[in-house]
Amino acid sequence: MLFKAEPIAVKADDPFRHDSLQRRTQVRNLSLLLKEAPGSVICAVDAPWGAGKSTFLRLLRAEMEGQLHPTLWLDAWESDFVEDPLIALLAEMSEWITSDPDGEAAELLKTTQWLAPRLRRPGSRVASRIPGDRERAAPPQEASEAEAPTDEEWGSAQVREYSEGKQALIVFRQSLERYARLREAEGARLPIVFFVDELDRCRPDYAIRVLERIKHLFAVPGISFVIGMNREQLGHAIKAVYGSGFDSDAYLERLLDVGFRLPSVKGERYVRHLADAVGLRSACRRRDPEAEAAVIAVVESLVSLRALTPKVQKRCIGEVAVILRTAPEEASFPAAVLALLVVVRNLKQDLYYSYLRGETGAETLLDFVEGGMSGPFTLPDELGPTLRGYLYGLSRRKGEAAKRREALRQAADGEAPS
Repeated sequence: MLFKAEPIAVKADDPFRHDSLQRRTQVRNLSLLLKEAPGSVICAVDAPWGAGKSTFLRLLRAEMEGQLHPTLWLDAWESDFVEDPLIALLAEMSEWITSDPDGEAAELLKTTQWLAPRLRRPGSRVASRIPGDRERAAPPQEASEAEAPTDEEWGSAQVREYSEGKQALIVFRQSLERYARLREAEGARLPIVFFVDELDRCRPDYAIRVLERIKHLFAVPGISFVIGMNREQLGHAIKAVYGSGFDSDAYLERLLDVGFRLPSVKGERYVRHLADAVGLRSACRRRDPEAEAAVIAVVESLVSLRALTPKVQKRCIGEVAVILRTAPEEASFPAAVLALLVVVRNLKQDLYYSYLRGETGAETLLDFVEGGMSGPFTLPDELGPTLRGYLYGLSRRKGEAAKRREALRQAADGEAPS
């Protein structure tokens, strides 16, 4: 059973109003860096999957727009169905340029449309260097002997395509820089900021191409990039393409100018915000008025103990709310136990099912819970002993304990009681 909470609203006039992760300071620090850095900056916003990168980028975008910096946005995950991210990057830029009808914009749009086929020719030096491009650049083997080009003809064509691609790149970068200066003259502030989100969710070859295209084609004075990524996972993707012995860190250092690591989310404010967002109080009311406080206490304790990311917190709180709303009245179990088991299911599903089948005892379950960054698992005095006692009671193999475990599993998994 999954639950997806809506993204927070980021309003232009008050972007931080719903910022329960309290990112205002980090957003403003990075916006200052972007404004003060000379030329072009490619900045990586680095955090684990689910740690709030997308929300951070949306807040930063609103902050930059509020200070009159034009912005663009590309969701790399949504665009990785195309082979070459150049198409997606140019499409976003073309859509943005089209909204500005002046002569310079029209000229840049014309240049953009002229550029694409020339930079995508497989023989071009500026085409992506990812393994496989050389094979695509080879002379066609299917052609008949009479039609097949000679080595000299094929070599001449490759040189010509390289020259055209090189010239296209020069013209495009000059036109892009000229357009940025025009926008500045019209009252906009530089840099123009291009945001790229969800890079760590893309297929490996596409993620690498995105970075290479940005570095070699779009990084001109007056235009900066902010890219959301999980740098560790991206490093694995690079090695998957170039080989396990490849130095992915050195490679990324060449493509990125600045790294910005999002700090871990701490404190109880976010958990309470999620509880309100999913209607946990109303879900608990039909069972136990005290259940909401118990669920929040369990999740808050596990946030620091197991370093739960914001996305995992959101999913767990949402799932608990759904289960409490939909479980039959006769399914009796403490909300604190449900909350702990939902968190375990999201972290280690095999342990969750092993416990509910009676194959694993409460001691093993609690050892896993307390095996996080810090321990032990601390709860309010009136809640901790009750929860532990219930977990140990449930772990008995036969009789009423087995029935309770199965009822709890059915409720948590959204199954009708047997």
